[in-house]
Amino acid sequence: TIAEYDNLLDVKNVIVRSNYEGFNVMLQNLANVYEGFAEPQVYYRGNGKTAIGMVVIMQENADSLTISKNVRKCITDFKRNIALSNNDNKNSGENKTKIKNAELAIDVQVIYDYSIITKTMLNIVVDNGLFGFILVVLVLFLFLDVKTAFWCAFGIPFSILGGLVLFKQFGVSLNIVSLAAIVLVLGIIVDDAIVISEKIFSNKQKGIDSFEATIGGVKEMFLPV
Repeated sequence: TIAEYDNLLDVKNVIVRSNYEGFNVMLQNLANVYEGFAEPQVYYRGNGKTAIGMVVIMQENADSLTISKNVRKCITDFKRNIALSNNDNKNSGENKTKIKNAELAIDVQVIYDYSIITKTMLNIVVDNGLFGFILVVLVLFLFLDVKTAFWCAFGIPFSILGGLVLFKQFGVSLNIVSLAAIVLVLGIIVDDAIVISEKIFSNKQKGIDSFEATIGGVKEMFLPV
C-alpha cells in the first residue's frame, strides 16, 4: 500500500478482507501491531552490549591520519554535547533515575582504527631513516672520509623530504602502501649512494680533481646503478 497513516490505530484498523455480509478481517485480528523500530538484520555487539556499527570509509586519496583525527574530534564533541544535555536535565529537576539511565544510554567508542597501522609504518620510516643515517656516517667515516660519509648519508633525509613534497603534487597520501614503498626505497638509495661514493673516493685517491672525480664517478656508475 502507498497510504500514509497518522497514528498506530489507523494501521490496526486496516481491512485485510471483507465479505458482503459486513464481516471485516482487520490487520489487528491477524497480527500484533505496535510502534517501534524495524528488526535489525545484523546484530552488532560492543564490549558485551548491543551497539550500532558505523564505518567511516575514506576516499581514494584521503589522508587516514587526518580522517582519524577529525573523527575522534567529532566523537569528543558529541560526548561533550551529551554531557551538557545531561547537566541541563539535572538542572531542570527531572527524575534522577531517568537521568542516570540517560547518561549511561549513549556511549561512542572507536573499535578499530586503521590509522594506527599507518602511524606504526610512519614510525618505522623515521626509525629506519635515523638508523640508516647514523650507520652510513659511521661506516663511511671509518673507511672513506668525512665529506663522503656526510653527503652519502644526506641523501636519506633529502630523499624522504623530497618524496613527501611530491606526494601532494601527485595526489599521493600517506598510507600503508606509500610508507612501505619509502622503507624499500631507503635501502636502494643507501646502496646506490655507497657504490657511487666509493667510486668517487677511488678517483680522488688516483690524484684526480674533486670535481672531475665526482663527475667521472657518477658517469661510470650511472648504468650499473
